[in-house]
Amino acid sequence: MQRMTYLQTLSLASVSYLPLAYWIFPGVAVKYAHLDALWAMLGVIGASLVMAWGHQWINNRLPDVGGFDIVVRVCGRGIATMIGVVYVPCYLLFVALCCYFFASMMKAYFPATPRFVFLMTFVLLSWRGAWGGIENLGRVASIVFPMTLVGNLTSCIAVMIRGEYRWIPTQVVSLQDTWLGVLHLLPLYLGFNIFLMLNPYYYNSRLSKWYCYISVVIAGVAMLTSFFAVLSNLGWFAPEHLTFPMQFTLGLLHLRGFLIERIGIVIIILATAYTVLFTSNHIWCQATLIARILGQPEDDYRRFSVLVVAIIVGMAMAVRNGADALWLYNHVLVPISWCLLLGVPLLLVALMLIRRIQYTCE
Repeated sequence: MQRMTYLQTLSLASVSYLPLAYWIFPGVAVKYAHLDALWAMLGVIGASLVMAWGHQWINNRLPDVGGFDIVVRVCGRGIATMIGVVYVPCYLLFVALCCYFFASMMKAYFPATPRFVFLMTFVLLSWRGAWGGIENLGRVASIVFPMTLVGNLTSCIAVMIRGEYRWIPTQVVSLQDTWLGVLHLLPLYLGFNIFLMLNPYYYNSRLSKWYCYISVVIAGVAMLTSFFAVLSNLGWFAPEHLTFPMQFTLGLLHLRGFLIERIGIVIIILATAYTVLFTSNHIWCQATLIARILGQPEDDYRRFSVLVVAIIVGMAMAVRNGADALWLYNHVLVPISWCLLLGVPLLLVALMLIRRIQYTCE
């Protein structure tokens, strides 16, 4: 097994979440938290730190196994198989919805092109990337992620400077609204579980014990920057009435004759590379998980990737419109995210403490 460097590990894991709601999360925050949207953003970043602690704690205790085998070690194969059988369709729906949102966003730029063409194009590209294995994905991620991060931060800061709105409510108005905002924003982090899958693939060192924390801090900075970029151009209440607030912001800047007129194109190119790599990671992850559930070695993931790709495309095509996609997001992925990102990891931590599973890596 080839080990990945710290940059490859951090980049590969960090590129595996956020795309689900990146283009819509400012509207989600304002819709549910209203004037407390900023506090909802800070709240979900705080929840992500708890999530990061749980995942990192598990990885530190069992550095020699990953993903499905961690649950087998803690709970036994029977319970692990039951959890895996529930886990796979949930994450396939999550990836399919990410693909739908991105294809819908791209269709706005190319209205004459059917959404199916966008879906098939980048899902097949992603499949090709997943076919090369986790080591190749790590190398690609170490290039794509820093470029995307720098491009996103630079672009959003430039957008904020150009924006006309500066009013940001900072006083907590309603704790209930803040909680609702946090509740509906956590799906941003769906995909973070890939840290457990990558556990045996990276060098265990002092720095590796901070990977999860570094990743969520970087994600938090990127989210807040994008959030302020949208609000500075659309105002506080407009985002909740738009399907893709970030896309609308970029289009608005282009109409205003912004100095960097092609800034939207730059972000779209980076977002496309990011989304393709994101989908590749999860095709590999789900195919590997299916192989392990069926008792096959991880190297047999390629033959299961065909099934994973077919299901993702089928689920994405089954979403009829944006209203259906948002219903799935709010009523299916929101409870799933709290269960998979916080519930299952913290349950594993509790079971490991009860069973007194000792540290194997210090």
